[in-house]
Amino acid sequence: MRAQTRTPDFLVVVDDSTDGRRHDVRDLVHGLALPGCRVGYLENARSAGASGSWNTGLDFVLREVGAPEATFVAILDDDDAWAPGYLERCLHFAEDNRLDMVACGLRRIESDISAPLVREAPESLRVQDFLTGNPGIQGSNLFVRLSVLLAAGGFDEGLRSTTDRDLCIRLADLGTVRYGRLSGALVDHYADSDRARLSTRGSGAKLEGLTAFWRKYVGRMTTDQRRAFLDRAATLFGWRPPSDIAVMLPPDDETKKALVLGLFVDNDRPRDLLETVRELAGWRDDTLVGLDVVLLERGRRRGDRAVIDEATVLLRDAGAGCFGLSNDHQNGDVGKVLLAHLGPLSGQPAADLCNEMLRFCCDRVAGHRTGTEIWIVEGSERDAQAPRGAHAMELLRWLDATKVDNDQLATPHVDPTAVDALERWIHRERVATAEHRVRRRFSLGQLRLLGCGSEAVVFTDERTVYKCIDYWKTRMPQSQLDFLQGQVGQWANAPGLYALRNVIEDGPWAVLTYDYETSSPYEGGHEVDLLCLLGGCRDVGVVCNNVHPKNLVVTRSGVKLIDYGSDIRPWTPLGFEHMARRAFLACRHAAHPDLPSLMRRALTDDQLPEMAGYSEFRAQLGEASGLRRTADTFSEAPPHPPLRLYVGVITSDPTVLRPLLGGLASLGSSGSLRGLAALVLDNGSPPQELDAVVRGARREGLDVAVIDETRQRLDATAGGFGDALRDRPQGQVGIAMARTMLQRYLGAVLAADTGSFGWVLDDDMRVDARAEAYLPWLPAFRERGIDVLIGAYEGSSPNPPLNGLRVHLVDLLHNLHWLRNLPEGMVLPDRTAENDGLRARFPDYYYDLSRKHTGHLEMPDLIGEGRSGSLLPWRGRRCRGFRDRAIRRLE
Repeated sequence: MRAQTRTPDFLVVVDDSTDGRRHDVRDLVHGLALPGCRVGYLENARSAGASGSWNTGLDFVLREVGAPEATFVAILDDDDAWAPGYLERCLHFAEDNRLDMVACGLRRIESDISAPLVREAPESLRVQDFLTGNPGIQGSNLFVRLSVLLAAGGFDEGLRSTTDRDLCIRLADLGTVRYGRLSGALVDHYADSDRARLSTRGSGAKLEGLTAFWRKYVGRMTTDQRRAFLDRAATLFGWRPPSDIAVMLPPDDETKKALVLGLFVDNDRPRDLLETVRELAGWRDDTLVGLDVVLLERGRRRGDRAVIDEATVLLRDAGAGCFGLSNDHQNGDVGKVLLAHLGPLSGQPAADLCNEMLRFCCDRVAGHRTGTEIWIVEGSERDAQAPRGAHAMELLRWLDATKVDNDQLATPHVDPTAVDALERWIHRERVATAEHRVRRRFSLGQLRLLGCGSEAVVFTDERTVYKCIDYWKTRMPQSQLDFLQGQVGQWANAPGLYALRNVIEDGPWAVLTYDYETSSPYEGGHEVDLLCLLGGCRDVGVVCNNVHPKNLVVTRSGVKLIDYGSDIRPWTPLGFEHMARRAFLACRHAAHPDLPSLMRRALTDDQLPEMAGYSEFRAQLGEASGLRRTADTFSEAPPHPPLRLYVGVITSDPTVLRPLLGGLASLGSSGSLRGLAALVLDNGSPPQELDAVVRGARREGLDVAVIDETRQRLDATAGGFGDALRDRPQGQVGIAMARTMLQRYLGAVLAADTGSFGWVLDDDMRVDARAEAYLPWLPAFRERGIDVLIGAYEGSSPNPPLNGLRVHLVDLLHNLHWLRNLPEGMVLPDRTAENDGLRARFPDYYYDLSRKHTGHLEMPDLIGEGRSGSLLPWRGRRCRGFRDRAIRRLE
């Protein structure tokens, strides 16, 4: 701390030691003098361990600073160390780039005699990377804005280990965290093996933490991720999953995986190498979703024969990615920079550097495909014939291949020039492999490279565009590929879209084609064209999740979308709204220095200055949208007379409300309805904006009644909401009061219209064709004695729908039992004290179900919102009458 070039404003030391040592720790901290820094000593007041200690410190800092948005927190374990410039560099990097979170590289020091192993922080913050392992962020290299840390829920004290992975998952779940990787290793992590550590194999705390992490996240893992987690935890820590959690895994013995295989091309033994390659070329294994082979030439060539070129052709013909590091490459820019940096740092003779070079090149190739395993084959001799029909593991055993664990790939710091040279080599070989695959599918002349992105390489012969998809950001589900294949020929007349001519599945690859057109880069503007593009997507029933200037071009016929791949999805109201927001920002702010981050924040924040004018832009799109999509999740309902439906909604932001009203207007023509009306409770909306939205909905045929603040105040004074709510404050009120008023208004309307139905929606919800199929079932449910329907909705919180439904049911059960003893017409009493006690006991409970932890699922005792008047049991008698059968039906 004394060596930091930027002294922290606060240094908080949280003591989690045994009582017998706390006196010494306190004296040490109190004797520390840092100019300009407040030094504080705290004893861990929460659960024992790292998470409780960190949360104790965070709680103290929050109470002291009072401005979490302007405060950054850096955490340092007591057995780690920062470089002198760590705090200064992190702070400048965060401020210069408007970041919420920064992570730098780590130097792993295992002994005094071995060179430190360096691991850079991940380039991006992605949930999938932390579900199966740790890509390089732990407590000591975490630099994060306090408000963001609090929004994620702090550290989970139910985990004795894996706390860093858990926190990063919840930070990534927020969806708005601006993260940046600071290059260079500025943190020393001491992992010497001569002392007991948390991550020591067999450590009780480590095993308990892995079990708790598994219980918490296994439901979010794909099959491949579960396999990867199980393999890694068993290999490194000797962990086995608990027997009380049944996890469905494929019946086959092998994991579906992507592999990077490193091979030496020994020019002295060309026959052995080509025999191995032919076996790989004939390898057919359903557990393998991708194979990339790195070939490193070794030894002088004999004559003009280039064995590495022969092997490359065989592998690419078979559908494998091939990255050849020939003697020319080794003598050129790639080899020279690697030898210059790996040689002196490794301490090995130059003859042994080939192995290090192959491992390093495999690591760089694997970094382009998440979750890839790396295997190295050091020799070329084989003692037996390859097993026929072998699966992945059998053939790897025949090759005598060695698996390289990710933790073993930490490499001494390599100069950026070496990394750049390697990336250029990977780019050349990737493009060559992709071109090879395209030419095997189509008879082509000269091809020109158009671009190379995160998931595909794109060529043209000046007539057709050929997009060879090789590196999915994540493995594309078969259903997504089937959806794209179903779009072939469907977009012929859609403005802004190129009609797909072919979508060809090619093993782990896919090739898409569409017509080529001369174009120029899109640099913003062209608002009319973008509106047409959005309308075209809506009309054909698709959305693009990545509208961005780099994925648009300007042609003679207007602006066109060129991102056809994993980001093309079926139309949904929420997906279309997000697409429209991205298109607006691309139009108005194409030159923004951090446009991707701005686009992410704009999905949920309408108050951003850059969103000014969006309401007018969005209004031009109307809402006659993708209700043409089929809703095949409902069977046909029994015949019933048409019903009358009243929808109640609270709003304080008309721009959010507009798509919901548009969707409801589209439902108005449903044959299952004899009438549809919306009751909008105004809770502080801008009057002119709300009036414009309501008038637009009425023009589309929707009956809309607005309950303004004046009406609410009059009805409150008259006792319409009970004695406790006779004073309706001016302006926006809390959600509890607003819900109480809406329930009373909707209840009065339903009581006056016998046989009608009510539906309460949030203003940010959307309805589509599934609602049209669902509504005819309402009379059928009523005839069966069911009064309340509860379920999950698309786009809801990360809480799994089944768990969300369980929470609904438990809350309903408790409330029903409690309501039966209340006098009829009584307003819900103030239960703040009781609920505060429950929240203190279960601090991981989130009222809106967007929880990240699980405490309230194991002990779901919270039964009411902690505000007086949050629920009017105006139907208490009816609740008491149907409580038992409602629970039976809902179960």
